[in-house]
Amino acid sequence: MLLKIFASFLLTGLLFSAYSFSAEEELPTEQITSNQEEQAPTETDVNTKPTSDTASNDTENITGQSNAGDPLKKWPIPPSQDQLLGQDLTDLYLPEQTITLGQDPSFTVVVYHSENSPTLGTVIVQPQWESTPFSINKMQILRSLVRKGWHVITLMPQPALATTTEQEAQQKLLTDYLTFTAQRMAELKQLPELQVGFTLVVAEHDMAAIMLALYAQNLSPAPSGLILLNARSNTPAINKKMARDLTALSIPVLDVYQQNGPLHLDHSSELRAQRAKASGKYNYRQLALTSIFFNEQLGLEINGWTHHLGWQ
Repeated sequence: MLLKIFASFLLTGLLFSAYSFSAEEELPTEQITSNQEEQAPTETDVNTKPTSDTASNDTENITGQSNAGDPLKKWPIPPSQDQLLGQDLTDLYLPEQTITLGQDPSFTVVVYHSENSPTLGTVIVQPQWESTPFSINKMQILRSLVRKGWHVITLMPQPALATTTEQEAQQKLLTDYLTFTAQRMAELKQLPELQVGFTLVVAEHDMAAIMLALYAQNLSPAPSGLILLNARSNTPAINKKMARDLTALSIPVLDVYQQNGPLHLDHSSELRAQRAKASGKYNYRQLALTSIFFNEQLGLEINGWTHHLGWQ
């Protein structure tokens, strides 16, 4: 009897040991499964985690936010030389904004249409030669003008005027350059934007001297008005010639320069103001703007000047 009881306890112990050993063998698998379940993303996580397509769309939305609904897009980064020559402007402006004119050589203009009615006319911008397109640094001015009812046509910068130490040769270079510029201005006449309203020409830096000479010598039909932006030259003789050419024009002139600028800029502006006063040019106005507010205020000043002329 005792032997049967001892055998029963022995069998129970062996079965319990076998069960415990089996449980210990299965425990790592259960732990791994449990860890995997804890690390697996939930349905919410899967839905909120951005895919590559979603991330791409988000990037496009952020990039295009400033352009949405804005007719003056794209606001470009500084262009390459090929872009300045009009070979590739797709990264700078929308295709419908760029127009190629002329032949041998052709040139590109960028057109911004008026956002107001009635349309007052067209502003033609001649930026400083061999510079970046005018729109890069002066977008606040262009926005102000189109919102007041002006079409704006800005030309790609021209090559710089070549120079030489021989006076006769230099005069020939200037004559050829004026002819070249006059041809470009003549090509603009075919644009429909120039068929309605007033025409303003904005000339920047050295191109101001070129446009003054062009109109003073009647090499191109004069516009309704002329705006000079920081008109200056590094050559004193050219600064004096600008003052003389200014008084030969009958059209209104707005002469805007940055106050406290380079010495030759202040001197050049003083020459023009003195000459205009001495000649009694009543429709000449000179305006000095501080550098820090130059781009912000210029559009407002131009619109105020045209209002004073009775064009608005």
